[in-house]
Amino acid sequence: ASGSTTLTGFANRDGKGGGGAMILLVPHNRNAGPDLYRRDQSNTDGSFTLNRVVPGIYTLVAIENGWTLDWARPEVIAPYLAGGIKVQVTGQKTLALSSAVEVQPR
Repeated sequence: ASGSTTLTGFANRDGKGGGGAMILLVPHNRNAGPDLYRRDQSNTDGSFTLNRVVPGIYTLVAIENGWTLDWARPEVIAPYLAGGIKVQVTGQKTLALSSAVEVQPR
């Protein structure tokens, strides 16, 4: 998408790289539709990449064993948002997060 960003970062579990977690970027306006959500699985070192992120304000969460979670339903994802980190995307080509997101238990 034009003006989209590649977002990179790390997920931590107990201060170390948290591999295998579901990484979910949730738009501030959760009623905007599922097209704005981005998902990835963290690598063994905790790294992840989210492609084609459009400008906006998001919350980034990492959830252990989150792949079967019905994340598109606001009432399901809401409890995880408090443990996430806020991310503002302004349309830059790449954005490397300076803070790691903590992996939350399911």
